[in-house]
Amino acid sequence: MGQALRHAALVVSAIMISGCGTSGQVNRDESNGQSISLSPAQIQIVRNGVKSMIANPESAEFTKMTALTFAGEEGVQICGHVKYKDATGADAPMQPFYLELREAGGKPVAERGQVGSSPSALSKVNFMCRRHGGG
Repeated sequence: MGQALRHAALVVSAIMISGCGTSGQVNRDESNGQSISLSPAQIQIVRNGVKSMIANPESAEFTKMTALTFAGEEGVQICGHVKYKDATGADAPMQPFYLELREAGGKPVAERGQVGSSPSALSKVNFMCRRHGGG
C-alpha cells in the first residue's frame, strides 16, 4: 500500500509539474501514455543521467525529449537524442537514448537507461521508446 501511495504521489506531482510547461496541456498518445512537461530540475537530472552513460559528457548536446507516464507503471519514461564527442574526441553521430525518471527519498532520480546506436543498445532504446512514437 505504501508503494502504491508513493507511485500515485509521483504521478500527481509529474502531472502538476506539467502545468509549468508552455502549453500546460496533458496529451494522450495512442498507447495510453500521458505526455508531460518536465521541470528544469527534472531536465537537468535526465541530462546528468544520460551524461553518466557517455564518453566526454561535457560535450553532450541534447535534442527534444519526450516524457511519458503510463497507468500502472512507476516513474516517467524519457526518450530523446544526444550528440557528443566519442572517447577519441571525434564528433559521434546523434545517438538515441532512453531513461527512467523515478523518485527516491522524495526526490527525482535518473534510473536505468541506455544510450547508443550499437545493435544491442538501439534494440533496447527502440523497445523502450516504442510508445513515444519513435526512439
